Amino acid sequence: MRVLVTGATGYIGGRLVPVLQSLGHAVRVLVRHPVDGRWDGVEQVAGNLAHPASLHEVCQGVDVVCHLGGGMRPSDGDVTTVNVVGSQALLDDARRHHVRRFVFVSAAVVYGHVESPPASEESICQPLPGHAYAMAKWEAEQQLQTAVHGNIELVIVRIPQVYSAGSLSIRRFPHLAAQVHGRNLTHFVHREDVVQALAQLIQSAYPSGTYNVADHDPLTVRDAATLIQQSMPEAGAGPAMNPIPVMLQRVMEATLVLDTRKIAALGITPKYPTLEMGLPHEI
Repeated sequence: MRVLVTGATGYIGGRLVPVLQSLGHAVRVLVRHPVDGRWDGVEQVAGNLAHPASLHEVCQGVDVVCHLGGGMRPSDGDVTTVNVVGSQALLDDARRHHVRRFVFVSAAVVYGHVESPPASEESICQPLPGHAYAMAKWEAEQQLQTAVHGNIELVIVRIPQVYSAGSLSIRRFPHLAAQVHGRNLTHFVHREDVVQALAQLIQSAYPSGTYNVADHDPLTVRDAATLIQQSMPEAGAGPAMNPIPVMLQRVMEATLVLDTRKIAALGITPKYPTLEMGLPHEI
């Protein structure tokens, strides 16, 4: 298959591209500025989710789109434009070119604070008020579901905090955890498990729909921070983010426990089912 990957220079996409190649897929990546020699055997196409008009014709000749691109940082562009308008423009181009399947990587933060855990794919999504990224991801999900019209297979993948050995998010977690009560449960997922799930969900053998992808062992924020520091003593070193931004504090104190039985029923299960098992591994 020919697969278009957005977000290919990012933390997950950078690992997904070589995995897809190893499985025999032809890979095209959406990049703002093509650079010779960045990838071997990968086609680069210019486009920017922050400028939806630039996405015209990027899906020509593509069988599947794996859409990981999304704005979280100011340098990515306006969060709504990138995640909502850009995603819609990409889907429109995919439909024009008769792309068979569109895989959208969303975020588990669309559930907000889970009052009655675990949250299944059918649970009500209530992003935390003011959480621009979560609200944009949820709006994008709704728009994509409305726009599909049955002529393209839509897969939505909701993921919690993604990590691997030494990743920035995991190194700073103890600093953040020290500034919140830490009694709430939260979920993690290893980057390799996200990549492997995506590599399987691009195939039509798996039903379209929405899937939670996470490990099997949610932990309290406090216990997760302790485990990380035990595994990576350097995670507790360096300057703390003090004070923690209000919205980040609310996210850190929200319960986020996911029901993963739907994807497990397809035979897709994590290689690293617990944070403790995954922390030593980069891939």
